[in-house]
Amino acid sequence: MKKEKDKKKKREKQLSAAREEEKGTPELAAAAGTDKKKISGETETAESMKDLRCALEELGGKWRLQVLWSLRGGEGLRYSSIKGQISGITDMMLSQSLRELCRSGLVERQQFQEIPPRVEYRILQDGQELIPLIQWLVNWQRNRSGKTCLLHWKCLMHSFPCRNSSIRTGFIRTALRCIITSMCSARNTGGLSET
Repeated sequence: MKKEKDKKKKREKQLSAAREEEKGTPELAAAAGTDKKKISGETETAESMKDLRCALEELGGKWRLQVLWSLRGGEGLRYSSIKGQISGITDMMLSQSLRELCRSGLVERQQFQEIPPRVEYRILQDGQELIPLIQWLVNWQRNRSGKTCLLHWKCLMHSFPCRNSSIRTGFIRTALRCIITSMCSARNTGGLSET
């Protein structure tokens, strides 16, 4: 618990330092439109790196994008439904991720005055704009995992020391079975599917 608080304080400190740096830098003021001069490529890179850092502060970590992905349908989901879609997430991490996404304006928390109390989370327009990017990442990983498995298999086969054909054939069958299994499980885990 203390580690999480320390990490959060560190992130907030870095984010506030980046914001202060933006305010004090004349090149960034020029980029914002206060000065009509054309900015150099170096300044553009510095500005884009700061924007990337801010985006990663909001979306970073291994859970926030998965939470957004589970909410992509647009309908409100309860906490237990979200948790059921994301394998391996703890209650603390899901609560923290939902809180931070709500604070960022990407997710909305709606509490119903019922007995028993009911809370639903719904993705907002800003969060919905990220779904095509997350879909692209999913497709990129699927393509990459197939290529990576095939590359590893080829390297393994070239370095296989045994020249006995029956042992080598058995090894090839086992390797292919492992590759196919890993590719199928990579596509079926995490609740990630094509829309």
